[in-house]
Amino acid sequence: MPIIRSKSQPHQTLKEFYTENSDKAINNVIGPKMLKWIDRLNSELPDLEIWGLTSLYRLVLMSTETFEGE
Repeated sequence: MPIIRSKSQPHQTLKEFYTENSDKAINNVIGPKMLKWIDRLNSELPDLEIWGLTSLYRLVLMSTETFEGE
């Protein structure tokens, strides 16, 4: 199962988050690397359920859909 954006941040997917604002210098470095890492994790652990929250371009991996455990 691919990494899924937490329902606590439903406004866009993780891939959309890391590709938006591609004209900004920080996304020119961080965005492509995070997308590559997400794709690799998805391909190497296809059966693992992982949810993600973003915080200032960082990706927080979680075992539940929300950080509150809802």
